[in-house]
Amino acid sequence: MLLLSCLLWSGHSGARPASATAGDFDYYILALSWSPAYCNLNPGDHSQCGNRRFAFVLHGLWPQYRDGGYPEQCSGPRLPKPVLERALAFMPSEKLVRHEWQSHGLCTGLSPRDYFLDAETAFSAVTIPGLFGGDPIPQHLTAQSIARAFIDANPGIGPGSVTLQCRGPELEEVRICLDRNLKPANCGRGVKTHCRPGPVQIRPVR
Repeated sequence: MLLLSCLLWSGHSGARPASATAGDFDYYILALSWSPAYCNLNPGDHSQCGNRRFAFVLHGLWPQYRDGGYPEQCSGPRLPKPVLERALAFMPSEKLVRHEWQSHGLCTGLSPRDYFLDAETAFSAVTIPGLFGGDPIPQHLTAQSIARAFIDANPGIGPGSVTLQCRGPELEEVRICLDRNLKPANCGRGVKTHCRPGPVQIRPVR
């Protein structure tokens, strides 16, 4: 089961400037977190990790620079309550919604409404490979085979558009690079897979 959520996982490249101009960026990272791994570390997050069973969820839509890093400390409008309430229809945590707008959305130069609409649109366009819906999920998969499964399930996504993040041997995230029109694009400098060689541990959905 899919839903937008997941809080504050780090891992993308360090920022280039101390502050940035909203709208000055090159492409996006769409970060899809594996919810069982997140909930193993954050069992107290009842909005995501209570009785609801999630597989991949959206961590965020992050503006990036092609030569490395990402914009931050941008200024712009506050998040209006109607937009927050609308976002909660597909993001189960108010804390997440506010964080994504403050840390990433402001730097896109988009209005709050358009930013969260783009995030929802980008996430909805990704087909999750069927192997992640199986029970049990295969445990022999490598980072390369997981990336290949996403490429095969999503025409237009190439090898240069998909990276993985692991914590030790365990899958944390799949990240897909998109251009400013939300179409698959090659990732910029410094955006690469960070997983150990060999099989990747994938926690079951509970």
